[in-house]
Amino acid sequence: WRLPSVQEISFSTTPLAVHVELQKSADVYLQEADAMRFSFPELVWSRNGKPDKVSLGPRNQQEDWQRFRSTCPAIMEAVDQLLRSFADQLVEVTFGDVLDYGPGHLLGWHQDNMDLKRHLFTVVLTLASDGDGRCEWRRIAHDGKGLEEVVSSTMPSF
Repeated sequence: WRLPSVQEISFSTTPLAVHVELQKSADVYLQEADAMRFSFPELVWSRNGKPDKVSLGPRNQQEDWQRFRSTCPAIMEAVDQLLRSFADQLVEVTFGDVLDYGPGHLLGWHQDNMDLKRHLFTVVLTLASDGDGRCEWRRIAHDGKGLEEVVSSTMPSF
C-alpha cells in the first residue's frame, strides 16, 4: 500500500485519506470481530451509544499481538500490511482497537493528551462499512479546552 510519508503526515494541515485494497471481504472482518468479542471478553468495552471496542493494547513489535492471530488472522494481516506500508517510519501502536460501529452508533474520538512523546498521529483502517458513515476531523481550540468547526469529512470508499 502507498501511505503518506513522514513529511506528508508531519506537514499536512488537513487530515489525509488514502484508499487501500483489502485482501478479504467485509463479511470476513465482521465475523472475526465477533469472534474477538467472544474469545476475549475481558478486552471488550460495550458502551451504550458508542461503538463496541476490543482493546488490543500497545504493539511495539509484531509478536505483541500474536495471541490474536488464531482468532482474527485477516484483521491481523491487514494491520501488519498497514504498518509495513509506512516504509520510511518505525510505527509503534500506543492504542490498538477493533471498533464495531453497529447500527445507531456514532463515531466519536477525542484526544485527552496531546503529548507528542505519547501520540503522534492516528490511523483508522475501515474494514467493513454499511451506510454512509464518515469520519470528521476538528481542530483543537487554541485554549485546548474544546474543538472547533469540522476541518475535513470523509466517507470510507471500497
